[in-house]
Amino acid sequence: MGRSVIVSTFFVIIAAAVLSLCGQAQALPPQQVEQYVNDLKNANPLLRISAAQQLGKAGTDPAAPTALIEALKDDNPLVRAQVALSLGALQDPQAMKPLLGLLQDEYTLVRHNAVEALSKMPTSASGVDVSGVTPLFTAMENADPAIRAQVVRIFGVVKAKNATAPLLKRLTDPDAGVRSAAAWSLGEMHEASAAEPLHALLQDPDAGVRAQALSALGEIGDARAIEPLLLAAKDSDAHVRALAVQGLVAFDDPRTAQPLTAALHDTDAEVRKAAMRSLAAIGDARAIEPLLAALRDNDEAVREEAKRILTGIHDPRAIEPLLAGLNDNYVTVRTMCAILLGEIGDTKAVEPLLVAMRNQPANVHEEILNALGKMLGKLAKEPTGAARVVESVRTCQFDPNPAVRRAAINALARGMKDGCWEPRAIDALATAMHSQDPEIRRAAVVGLANGVQAGCKDQHLFDPLTLAGKDEEQDIRKMAAKALAKLKG
Repeated sequence: MGRSVIVSTFFVIIAAAVLSLCGQAQALPPQQVEQYVNDLKNANPLLRISAAQQLGKAGTDPAAPTALIEALKDDNPLVRAQVALSLGALQDPQAMKPLLGLLQDEYTLVRHNAVEALSKMPTSASGVDVSGVTPLFTAMENADPAIRAQVVRIFGVVKAKNATAPLLKRLTDPDAGVRSAAAWSLGEMHEASAAEPLHALLQDPDAGVRAQALSALGEIGDARAIEPLLLAAKDSDAHVRALAVQGLVAFDDPRTAQPLTAALHDTDAEVRKAAMRSLAAIGDARAIEPLLAALRDNDEAVREEAKRILTGIHDPRAIEPLLAGLNDNYVTVRTMCAILLGEIGDTKAVEPLLVAMRNQPANVHEEILNALGKMLGKLAKEPTGAARVVESVRTCQFDPNPAVRRAAINALARGMKDGCWEPRAIDALATAMHSQDPEIRRAAVVGLANGVQAGCKDQHLFDPLTLAGKDEEQDIRKMAAKALAKLKG
């Protein structure tokens, strides 16, 4: 490889690293991903490096990691180095083993970037045998404690098999960061043989190491850890408190409830977030109320974490606190309660949702309509039917707020898909086809087409679909034509 190419490609690598510091762009559209995948095979190494760097922004598109993993075989070491960084950015678990193999590359930069990428990977669901990856073990002896800590952490990320002995040795490393990383990795590996050495680490002079040892003992499930964890949950160091709160979740012990709830009101935002994650992991409906309360937190990061956790809870036992939350003074709480009730889909929430729909700001009104739309199919199968709910939803198509009008039509469209073919729903969708708003007409034709696709043969579908077939928007005409063809057939 010529010197000029090496110099040029080296600067491309540097430029890529600088760009990565500026934050990730939005995920690339599929057509761009396809172009960059093709560029990875270009004869010009500069173009291959640039393509690899761009594919690191591809988000969840599966074509990107597949192509990048193949590009790890590139004969240019600087291409391989950039590919490793991009795979680290994507955090795709399938890249873990290929990146481990890259640790035996002859070029230092490639090996360094492979370590960097592996340290960013999500923790493996199953263990990976690393016994043959000699450079990984060699790097644990590196003179630089930052490198030792990073490599030690990789063992936990991949849940390394056959690596317990060298990790136990690192529990006595002279550097606190390395000792902490070793404790974390042994906890992630659920290594029972590490319990005694981790207990010894509870006397470490570094508060962070003591906290990580406690958390690891919690991960391992060592029953002796619960007393120190309960004590650490009151520690003066916020980092220690946060890790203690995370560790408590591993124990089915009634004594954990009080410190977890108390941690939601901690003065430190990280402790409050740790408490929310632990309560959610318990899977108890009692966690809903404190999580909803966290939506009122002064710290935006805490509020966002509460939203993220709440959106993953679909427990029917959560209905009561969520129904109560519909009357909360905070708009954010009411909005989240409506979203979650829609996700759970229990029709017991219908009446409270209808009551709560009155005099709400537009965003809450929208989410209540979305929730009701998800329940229309179930209601249609119940003896009382869905007529009353359909009537309440259809009146919202005349709301002064366009977002609410669209949400009403979308709700009826969802109901048509799920088998709610109430005459008033069809009539509302037919009326919506006369709207000046193309988004409302689009939602209406989707609803009509949903009904046809689901098997509705109601003759009242013909006229609005015929009207939609003459719409000025091409996609609306196409959907209408397809639905009419099926209806006539």
